[in-house]
Amino acid sequence: MGKYTAKKIGLIGLLLTVLSFILIVISAIYMADNTDNEGAFSTAYNIAIFCSLFLWIGIILLIVAGIVYFIERKKLNEPKEHANKILYERFAKGEITKEEFEQLFISYLSLIQASLFQNQ
Repeated sequence: MGKYTAKKIGLIGLLLTVLSFILIVISAIYMADNTDNEGAFSTAYNIAIFCSLFLWIGIILLIVAGIVYFIERKKLNEPKEHANKILYERFAKGEITKEEFEQLFISYLSLIQASLFQNQ
């Protein structure tokens, strides 16, 4: 649970962005209604500036989530190639029989097929 996945980072970023945008719009409406009251206008302006900071933090988190997503995706694709290579090497060294090789290879292909359908 302590692992920050792209989905978690993206959801936090999206939540921050949407909430900040809503608060900025509310502050802008409040400023438009209170142009004659300088204190209320100043308070709403300060809230809008403060919320814009969180808006940018949310946008940055969305960008980070995209980067983490592509890194995670790349890592998920790497072991498939290695598993195939290890299987051939074990068969070439005589560590496994032809029947074991065929059974493991079929299992390997079914895992690849399942992961392809899952990613679609």
